[in-house]
Amino acid sequence: MNYEDWISYRYLTASKGRFLSFLNFISIAGVAVGVTALIVVTGIMTGFGNNLRDKIVGTTPHVIIEKETGVHNFAQLIEKLQGVEEIVGASPFIQGNVFLEESGQATGLVIRGIKPETEVQVTKVNEYMVEGDFKDIIGDNVVIGAELARYFGFKLGDKITLIAPGSGLAGQGWRYDFKIAGIFKSGMVDFDMNLVVVNLVKAQSIFGVAADTVTGVGIKLKDPYLARGIKQKIYDIVGYSFLVKTWIDVNRNLFDALYLEKWGLFFLNPDGLGGIV
Repeated sequence: MNYEDWISYRYLTASKGRFLSFLNFISIAGVAVGVTALIVVTGIMTGFGNNLRDKIVGTTPHVIIEKETGVHNFAQLIEKLQGVEEIVGASPFIQGNVFLEESGQATGLVIRGIKPETEVQVTKVNEYMVEGDFKDIIGDNVVIGAELARYFGFKLGDKITLIAPGSGLAGQGWRYDFKIAGIFKSGMVDFDMNLVVVNLVKAQSIFGVAADTVTGVGIKLKDPYLARGIKQKIYDIVGYSFLVKTWIDVNRNLFDALYLEKWGLFFLNPDGLGGIV
């Protein structure tokens, strides 16, 4: 018996020689239960954080390049980025706010215009399709989230009316009729409830922008965790008249909330903050 084992044996043995007295048993059981609870809670929090990050990375470009007045000549911008080794894909997008007119109600939504053939290189929205085909985002076709479809009872092939605020006569907005060509389910309720996806050309028409102008360009990297380090390299290429944001920047509030929740675990376990972006 080595020294450590002898010390443990002495502390675990009662004064009258009975092994594991009732008091010692209660003490050990209490420590065991506490450690088990800590491990379980830490595992749940870490798993939740990892799952959330996977969903965010699947629906959000790793890096977004935007400009307040819009990105003009976006094809030229994408061409400049092709020489960056860490970049594996780039896709333009138009994004804005619209209203869904249904049953006499107007529900605010985010509309995103994309090029299906390049969007698949940047996000995984095409992999989240549960009905229809992502490639059918052409003309007046639209793809909506599963939560939005469930809430209003929409089905594939249904017609919906979207209103672009302030674009019509007297600022009343123009109405656009779309056909539901697909439904996606990412697992993120806000995303699945509030986003509608249309073709880039249609979105440009809705918001009255030129064919070579977009809201921004989404970028996919070899590794999403390279996003922070590559920001400066992108700024050096495109200039500081653009705004470069990472997927972490876009979801900063969410990650800050997770970080604060894990602080509670930190006081119980120094490793409790592991896994936070």
